[in-house]
Amino acid sequence: CIADFDGANEQHLTSNGSINISPCWTPDGREIYFTSFVGGPAQIYKVDVTTKKTTKIAAYKGINSAPAVSPDGTRLACVLSKDGNSEIYVLDITGRIIKRVTNTTAIESGPTWSPDSRMLSFSSDRTGAPQIYVSDADGIRANRLTYEGRYNDSPIWSIRGNRVTFVSRTKDGRF
Repeated sequence: CIADFDGANEQHLTSNGSINISPCWTPDGREIYFTSFVGGPAQIYKVDVTTKKTTKIAAYKGINSAPAVSPDGTRLACVLSKDGNSEIYVLDITGRIIKRVTNTTAIESGPTWSPDSRMLSFSSDRTGAPQIYVSDADGIRANRLTYEGRYNDSPIWSIRGNRVTFVSRTKDGRF
């Protein structure tokens, strides 16, 4: 669904009878990419906000989830488990794989683009507990950003690209 910021004028964009999660607007505001479980495992779709036409974008073996459209509108970062565990991939906007960004035995999730479309931030449990990492979009350099907290997830870049905000679980278990 979409709605005004106050919840008024709600409009359903999908009616497939399935769970639809992780919506992500395109920079021009014309489409929304999302994850859907319609017909089985998680796959990535896009829906045109005006026509409500839905198109399947990624249906690789395993999980296809957490789409994030680059600010320049040319690429899509997402999580695919087609090779076993979940990894961050970059696709073109039609769903063709451009690059596998991560290649670990860990679980990587929640990719987000920097405002200049050159960097990705994501969560990974490669050190035992989910922490936040920053990588260039081609995956050559991934640097750990967080060292405190037992569970850090859901990174998002500031508009200027000089900060990353994330959810953290404190020592007493609160988020």
